[in-house]
Amino acid sequence: MKTKRFFWLLLAILLVGSLLLAACGDQAEDTPVAVDDPIEVEDPEVEGIADLGGQEITIAVENAYLPYNYIDPETGEGAGWDYDVWHGICDLINCTPVFVEAAWEGMIQAVADGQFDAAGDGITITEARAEIVDFSVGYVAIEQRLLVRVDEDRFETIEDIVANEDFKLGTQTGTTNYETAATYLPADRIQAFEQFPFAVQALISGDIDAVIIDETAGQGYLGENADALKLSGPSMSSDMLGFIFPLGSELVGPVDLAIAELAQNGFLDEVNKVYFGSDFSITYDDLFPPDPIKIGLVTDVGEIDDKSFNQSAWEGVQLVGEEIGAEVDYIETKDAKDYMANIELFTKNDFDIVVTVGFAIGEATLEAAALYPDIYFIGVDQGQWGGVVENVAGLIFSEDKVGFLAGALAAQLTETDIVAAVLGTDLVPPVVAFKEGYESGAAYINPDISVISTYHPGGLDVAFTDPEWGATTAKQALDSGADVVFGAGGKTGNGALIETAGVAGAYCIGVDSDQWVSVPEAHPCLVTSAMKLIDVGVYDLVMMYQAGEPYAGSYLGSVTLAPFYDFDASISQEIKDKMDEISILLANDELDTGYPPED
Repeated sequence: MKTKRFFWLLLAILLVGSLLLAACGDQAEDTPVAVDDPIEVEDPEVEGIADLGGQEITIAVENAYLPYNYIDPETGEGAGWDYDVWHGICDLINCTPVFVEAAWEGMIQAVADGQFDAAGDGITITEARAEIVDFSVGYVAIEQRLLVRVDEDRFETIEDIVANEDFKLGTQTGTTNYETAATYLPADRIQAFEQFPFAVQALISGDIDAVIIDETAGQGYLGENADALKLSGPSMSSDMLGFIFPLGSELVGPVDLAIAELAQNGFLDEVNKVYFGSDFSITYDDLFPPDPIKIGLVTDVGEIDDKSFNQSAWEGVQLVGEEIGAEVDYIETKDAKDYMANIELFTKNDFDIVVTVGFAIGEATLEAAALYPDIYFIGVDQGQWGGVVENVAGLIFSEDKVGFLAGALAAQLTETDIVAAVLGTDLVPPVVAFKEGYESGAAYINPDISVISTYHPGGLDVAFTDPEWGATTAKQALDSGADVVFGAGGKTGNGALIETAGVAGAYCIGVDSDQWVSVPEAHPCLVTSAMKLIDVGVYDLVMMYQAGEPYAGSYLGSVTLAPFYDFDASISQEIKDKMDEISILLANDELDTGYPPED
């Protein structure tokens, strides 16, 4: 009896389905109806249509299946094809649709048990399901396709996947998509997910190779993921979708007649244009926006407001955080023994990216990267010379080249032929590179120039946070005849700049960031800064991660001199032309910067 009824049901499906498919076929030539525009039945009084007297009909929907039903991200209300069509049906048969959110996994059985009067959700009509529920006539044919990564070139069809035992499929449990997958592959090559968004995320992450999905739903996943996903291969099956009801439901007949009328009077055509047309723009990214990524920054023993190195890295984190809506935070390291503990304050609290700032924290960064392979690390001034670690980007700079520029400028500005550099510790290679480049650049202009270069005598814990020592050391150099001072050592260097600003006619040069902005106290002497674009480098690396292409290995950031600001008019064109010439030579590696120094 069931089989006979199913035969006549399929015949009705084919008759009504042909109307629906024809209505969809010419949608490109018509103006689609906006999603927010109400679609009304033109003539609710159709001969032979039942009048249910306003009866409430409970309709189960998942509210998570584009374009059939979803929660509109702007209004917070239920919307979609199911909502519009059921309102159209009830306009004809005088009923009141009451939509109830229900999980897909138990939806069909819940209708079979009489918990709901009907269900939408794009349910495929099958003989097995027709044993426990009644179906309406079919309202649309749906194709099952492969959803794959956009760069997938290992296979095109399901047969290609079957032929390679290394490939795995994903789909949603309890769906005809899963049943289709099972006709091709054994269970150990199929990964079932509770919802399609989880399967798609696993695909993007590379945990599976393809997802079997309804073509219409697959289009919903493309949306903002068009650069990451595509549909591949021909249709694996063409199935009709229908509404379901408890067995023996008296609603089936009236609903079938209403669907036929809606197909004939053009109502379904209009609804299909809205939800199945190319102008339907709502995607699963809109319905289920990913949690904002979390970015944590750990300083070396330098402080976050050093107006130089750490501050520049933090500004990069803040900039990219604002652009992509990330949660950002920082921790200042007070003692080198706390490197790992501070990093783990982020890794153990589900942060996605940890930025560690400074050469000295590099060893702890690599140790943490080994312990937390799912977290991405950006190590500023931490080149990966020992080999590439897949979840670490070492952001490095050519400090020797920008130091060379600073030295060349200093040698052209000095009137005493004595210039100075007040530096952090020589335990940090970038500081040594700045110093060697500065001295080489000065000597390039004037081989007889005298350069007074002084490293801080303390260790990493104090070398970059001692502005008093920086000021004293700068004063000593100035008293010895220096009239240009390069301050390269965080707050220590800032002390040197500010001290120099109090000496009439003296020049100073900042470091790492544009210190005209960060150290306004130095304006009277600050002709420029030897900039490492740390903020730009951090920004670029985070954006690559966000785009799904995290960089691994040593990443060379940009260096440059900051503008001359108030000193621009007093610097001759001859000097500017010489600086341009040197910049080109450095870019082509045609000058010896003195770094690394010869043994």
